[in-house]
Amino acid sequence: MRRRVPRWCAALGALALAVLLPQPGQAAADDPITLSTDGQITDRVGALQGRTAEVTTALNRLYDARHLQLFVAYVNGFSGRSPQDWANATATRSGLGRQDILLAVATHDRQYAVSADQDSGLTQAQLDEVSSTAIEPALRQNDWAGAAVGAAGGYDAVLAGRPVTAPAITPGTADPGGGTAASNGAADLWIPVGVVAAAGLVVLYAVRRRRAAAADGAAQPAGPGRRPAGAPAGTRPGRHRCPSWTRRPGSCWWPPTTRCAPAGRTSASRRRSSATRPPSPSPKPSTTPTAS
Repeated sequence: MRRRVPRWCAALGALALAVLLPQPGQAAADDPITLSTDGQITDRVGALQGRTAEVTTALNRLYDARHLQLFVAYVNGFSGRSPQDWANATATRSGLGRQDILLAVATHDRQYAVSADQDSGLTQAQLDEVSSTAIEPALRQNDWAGAAVGAAGGYDAVLAGRPVTAPAITPGTADPGGGTAASNGAADLWIPVGVVAAAGLVVLYAVRRRRAAAADGAAQPAGPGRRPAGAPAGTRPGRHRCPSWTRRPGSCWWPPTTRCAPAGRTSASRRRSSATRPPSPSPKPSTTPTAS
């Protein structure tokens, strides 16, 4: 007979799975990501705040003029990696080509990096000029959208041989992601502790149930429905009926109060009633002659 799993054990297991499975908007935003396939903007923290159309227009203008695609990614943090390594890993994971550039911004960690292919047509000096003139001034003022617009205009300018100009600054929210990266770090600490505690509770419950079952079996006297102590292994408690005599002698224990008949016969056929006796012989006819 199977034992039913207590409801609290099932709930505990479900809670452990819910804790261990990645949740939307958590640590996945910190690891190198796959960029959105819906356009050139990946905003996981809501940094643009209604200025998506403005950034999209600037990115399209750069592509129309130079056939250069600028991708922008906003996340909370870079999961302990250097900004450049994170940006390069994300670009590789997303399959960016030679004419593709990635501007990665970590709004909570306040870091950024630019990943460009060596054959993109931009030199390191040009990349540095755009970063220092058009990107960093906007990021210092929390103008996340302005950084992307300034980058698009700056790359167009250096490829055309024009000087790079700083974009108009519109200050924004300092931490649009709400510090999710910091909370993820705290979650990474208590998740293992919670899992270990849950496993310990399950083991403790199983041990206590086993001990209780063993104690109950030792204290319960043998009787109908129980195999007595010392009975051969593999025996089973007797029932007050014997379906057949198919077991070898000694392979199955039956209570002494129950008799088992061979197959094809019932126990009742072996019982004899004390009230049933053989019929008495009929009296012999008298041979004494009768008087005439």
